[in-house]
Amino acid sequence: MREALESPYRYHGSLQGRPATWYKESGYFNLKDLATATTVKCAYPVSLYSKVYSAFEDKDAVVHVTGMITSDRLTGAPTEMSVADVIVYPRLSDAEFRSLPGSGAAGDEDVVEFMDRMRDDAD
Repeated sequence: MREALESPYRYHGSLQGRPATWYKESGYFNLKDLATATTVKCAYPVSLYSKVYSAFEDKDAVVHVTGMITSDRLTGAPTEMSVADVIVYPRLSDAEFRSLPGSGAAGDEDVVEFMDRMRDDAD
């Protein structure tokens, strides 16, 4: 029973985060997961090399990585991933960010107020 509780579990899913470190010849990179603030070791096939390269061109990039995730059973935090795809999000300009609902720009409501209003409108 103890072994079952302490063993990691695997599932297909996705992570969003910032590329942390990459050694080009290693076949893996580290991703700083935005949801858990943990560093996840991401192994990728050679066919994704150009996408991984793109992810590291912008030091502040946020990437979306999909594949088979291995997580710690006790904390739920991801520890490793076998990558199936890497998507690099384009950076928003200041004007684009300010145009988002709930950005708090120009005196509009902040994100919490926006979400509360959206939930109230749904009722």
